Amino acid sequence: MIREEKPSLPSNASAIIPCAMSTREALIQEILNQPEPLLREIRQYVAFLAKQRKSETEGTSPLPAKAWPAGYFEKTAGAFADEPLERPSQLPFQNREDW
Repeated sequence: MIREEKPSLPSNASAIIPCAMSTREALIQEILNQPEPLLREIRQYVAFLAKQRKSETEGTSPLPAKAWPAGYFEKTAGAFADEPLERPSQLPFQNREDW
């Protein structure tokens, strides 16, 4: 009698095989299988998305702390309008030793 073996499923079968899980349940199952460093990154990303969503609903801009200050471009646009830009002449080519 020949015995047929069932093919084994890949480790990411939950991502391949559609099922009746809700998005929340599928995320929880996927998260439970992830290493801690990846979970920290996911947590930061979810916090970023939540902050962005909150600012969109409140009509505010979620500028990071290192962004350009408010009005920066309006204050600097045309700052050199009265000063002509001049390019100095090119310096002579410098010969370097071969390696």
